[in-house]
Amino acid sequence: MNSAAKLSRWRIQLLWTLQGLFGLRVLGQVYAGLYAPHWLPSMPEWYSGIVPYPVLLPAQIVLLMFMTIVSYDNSRQAGRFCVSRPTTRRRLAALSLVYALVMVARYGLTMYLVPEARWSRGVIPIGFHFVLAAYVFVLSRPSHVGRPA
Repeated sequence: MNSAAKLSRWRIQLLWTLQGLFGLRVLGQVYAGLYAPHWLPSMPEWYSGIVPYPVLLPAQIVLLMFMTIVSYDNSRQAGRFCVSRPTTRRRLAALSLVYALVMVARYGLTMYLVPEARWSRGVIPIGFHFVLAAYVFVLSRPSHVGRPA
């Protein structure tokens, strides 16, 4: 396997891994809300309260479904959501950077306004927004297989 094929394979594996991490976050939050196990953070630590949970959970499920389609299309390098155009890749890279910077600002603001919550309330959601930003960034990277860079 040549280096371009290895890079493409690594990119796709990373897309699916980041999507899986987000899926585990959604499942963890549901499980924490339903059963409150001692080995998982409590519900307030998973949930920032910005969007009501009855709206947030279906939105997260729809996002996971969309991410599955996007990951699948990019895995097979075909389909409506396969990212192949340089312009689209640049826009996704810029979007991922803005998204990550907004989360840095959100974390800073959270720590300024609620310093006692440094490692609890609101940190898990912010952390997983970085996972989503990373997903968009990885999506923006060229596949190099069968296409010019």
